Amino acid sequence: MKLALKAGIAALALFSAAPASAALTVVSPCDATRTNPDAVACAGYYDGNLLNNADIGDINAALDVLGGGSFEDVIWSDIEDTKAFFDESGGVLTFDTALIGQQILGIHFGGAGEFQNSVTVFYLFDFASPTTSITLNQNGFSDAVLIGGAVPEPATWAMMLLGFGAIGFAMRRHRRELMPQVA
Repeated sequence: MKLALKAGIAALALFSAAPASAALTVVSPCDATRTNPDAVACAGYYDGNLLNNADIGDINAALDVLGGGSFEDVIWSDIEDTKAFFDESGGVLTFDTALIGQQILGIHFGGAGEFQNSVTVFYLFDFASPTTSITLNQNGFSDAVLIGGAVPEPATWAMMLLGFGAIGFAMRRHRRELMPQVA
């Protein structure tokens, strides 16, 4: 009983000591159809540049909004180097290599275009075929990051579970063949 009480107090102290991330301020609602090709979903436009490593908690909070509250937290060192992956010219964001499947792009726009201050938006794309660029249809591009870890499609989960089931069945069958029969 004492051990359970100590564990509960320790857990409470740990969670209450964790710093709270500042609330994100949405300057304007985003539109998933603004880019070409259209995004599946978007979150933002958030006030400021969230892509400058000011607070990774803000990026994770924005991804939770984009993913419906259950997106896996990212670490800044995992996404920082992806800034070099993009080139922008004339409102077209070009990728160094083609992207396919579900991809999340975090894009920062400086104080140019329709926003007087800098804003950050997160787009979820589902590229059906290899895609090397998107049209932003907005001025003021500053930088972008590619965020991995998008939730796999249901068909991917089904294939993975089927594979694990087949491996388990094969291992169980193989083990039964090796067991000696005692009479």
